[in-house]
Amino acid sequence: MLNAAAIVAEAEARVGIRDGEAGYYQPNLEQLVASINAEANLSPQGEAMVGAALLARTACRLEGLKWLRDFPEIGAEAIVAPVFLTGLPRSGTTFFQYLFDRDPRFRLIRTWEAVEPFPPPGHDPQSALRRKAGEAQRRQRLSHRSRVSRRCIFPMPTARKSATPSWSRSVRLPASTIC
Repeated sequence: MLNAAAIVAEAEARVGIRDGEAGYYQPNLEQLVASINAEANLSPQGEAMVGAALLARTACRLEGLKWLRDFPEIGAEAIVAPVFLTGLPRSGTTFFQYLFDRDPRFRLIRTWEAVEPFPPPGHDPQSALRRKAGEAQRRQRLSHRSRVSRRCIFPMPTARKSATPSWSRSVRLPASTIC
């Protein structure tokens, strides 16, 4: 069974810092883990995959806190007039992303940067190359999914679907448990 405290402890050990802000998110993590354990009916492989995803996101959060601790000037950096591109599936957001990508005033976040944002690309070029290559491999592995019947995907309301991590769409939980 998954254990929220063990996930946090392992993430802290992996990153090398203690999470002093766990009270902000840990109750939600505990509720999510309890719901997964009680209702998701995961296979051992599924439990391992969901546990790894929760661990990765928790560690990523801690990496961000570590970077802010080690480089406090990041928090003082002004982000003036950010543009957020949002929309329902199949509504043209990818087209607008391609348009924005051609405009030098904008800097779009790449998938590999969103999945594994630390260290920042300019800080460690070798790490950026490794993560970029990993994203290419991930896309190649997932390319076969376009040939899989869409009936295999667990349906969720679109607004909830776009606001939750991709792994959570495959875990059968009541919508009220998704934080």
